[in-house]
Amino acid sequence: MPYQPDQTADATGTDPNDAETPLSPGGDLLVIDTPGAVLGKHSERLQVRIDRMLVQEAPLFRLRQVVIASRGVQVSSDVIQVCARRGIPVHVLGRWPGDMATVSVPIGNQTVATRRAQFRAADNGLGDTWVRRVIEAKLRTQVSLLRYLGKHRREADPPTFDVLMRAVSDIERYADAVPVVGSTPEDVALVAQLGGPGTTGFAEAGMVPGGADADGDDPQSGSDPQGADEDVPPTPLMAVLRGLEGAGGRAYWGAVGTVLRSHGVPWTGREYRGTGNAFNAALNYGYGILASQVQTAVHLAGLDPGAGFLHADRAGRSSLVLDAIEEFRQAVVDRPLIGLASRRVAFRMIPGVARLDDPTRRLVADAILERLDGLEPYGGGRYALRTIVGMQASRLATYLRGDAVAYEAWVGRWW
Repeated sequence: MPYQPDQTADATGTDPNDAETPLSPGGDLLVIDTPGAVLGKHSERLQVRIDRMLVQEAPLFRLRQVVIASRGVQVSSDVIQVCARRGIPVHVLGRWPGDMATVSVPIGNQTVATRRAQFRAADNGLGDTWVRRVIEAKLRTQVSLLRYLGKHRREADPPTFDVLMRAVSDIERYADAVPVVGSTPEDVALVAQLGGPGTTGFAEAGMVPGGADADGDDPQSGSDPQGADEDVPPTPLMAVLRGLEGAGGRAYWGAVGTVLRSHGVPWTGREYRGTGNAFNAALNYGYGILASQVQTAVHLAGLDPGAGFLHADRAGRSSLVLDAIEEFRQAVVDRPLIGLASRRVAFRMIPGVARLDDPTRRLVADAILERLDGLEPYGGGRYALRTIVGMQASRLATYLRGDAVAYEAWVGRWW
C-alpha cells in the first residue's frame, strides 16, 4: 500500500522513528531518499539507518538494484564491494534524469558487438529509425492515457472530456506524421505550423517562462532536460521529429493540466528546473527513478548509455537513457501520479526549498515502484513493467546488431 503522508508532519520531514525507505513489493529494488541516511551491510542484508536507527533491511539474495535519490547519503565500501560482486548496480541520481552515477560491473554478453553496432547506427540510419519508433510510441501512449482519463468523464464531466478528446485528436495526427515525415523544407514548414519547438522560436512554441516546454523537458534542447547542445545542433530530421514530439507534449500536458485542476492540484504548465510546483517536482523525481531502471536495462543489454540518437552526446550525460525513457514516461510515472492526484493525495514541498518533502518523496517512490511491478500486455503475455523495460533494451540491442529487421516499440494500452 502506498505510503500516505502525515498531514500533521513537520515540513522538514518525519521523525526518524517513523521513517520508511521505499522497497519494491518484490524486495528487489531499494530506494534511499532521505538526506543523512546511512547504507551499510550486515550479514546477508543491506541496512538503512537514519540517526543510527534501523529503518529498512533488504536481503541481498532478492536485491537487484539500489537507487540513491537524495543528497547526503553515506554508503559503506562493504556495500559497494558486495553489490559489485553480485552484479547489483548502485545508482546515484542527480538533479536531472540523465545526470546519474552508476556503480556496476562490466557485462560480457555481446557487449563489444552491440556497442560497435550502436556507434555505426548513428550514421547508417538505424538510429534515426529507432527514434521515429520511440517518438511515435510515446505519442500513442499519451493518447492511451488521455483516453483512460476520459473513460468516466463523458457523463460526469463533459467539459473535461471534450478537452481530453480534442487533445487525443491532435496527438493522433502528430503520431501519424512521425513514420512518414522527412527533413525537406515542406516537412519543416509542416512542423512549424504545429508549433514544434524544433523549428520555431521557443517563445512562439508556447514555452513556460523560466521553466520547461510543454513536454516537460528543458526548452533549450528539445526534449533534453539537461540544457542546450549549442555545439551539437540537431540534424534537420531530429529537429522535425522533436517538433512533432513537442507539439504532442503541449497538447498532452494541456489536457492533463485540466484533469489535475479538476482535482484541486495547482497547475500552470509543465516545469522542470527548480520548480516550486509540487506536482511538477513529483514528476521530475519519478522520471529520475525511471531513468535508473532504464540505465540498468541498457547496461545489461550491452549498450553504451552515453551514445544516444535523439539526445546529443555529451560528457557525463546518459544520452541513450534519456532517449529510451521516452517510451515509458506515461506508463511508469504519469499514470500513477495522476492517480494519486485524483484521490486528492497532497503533494508538498519543503517551504523555501525547491524540493519535495520527505513524506511526499516516499509517496512518489512507492507509487512508481508499485507501478513498475504492475503487469502489462507484451508479446502475447503479461509481464511486469520493469521486465518490459529490460526486454525493450534487449530488443534495441538486437535491432542495432542487425539480428532483427525492425524495432517494435512498446505502447501502453488502457482503453
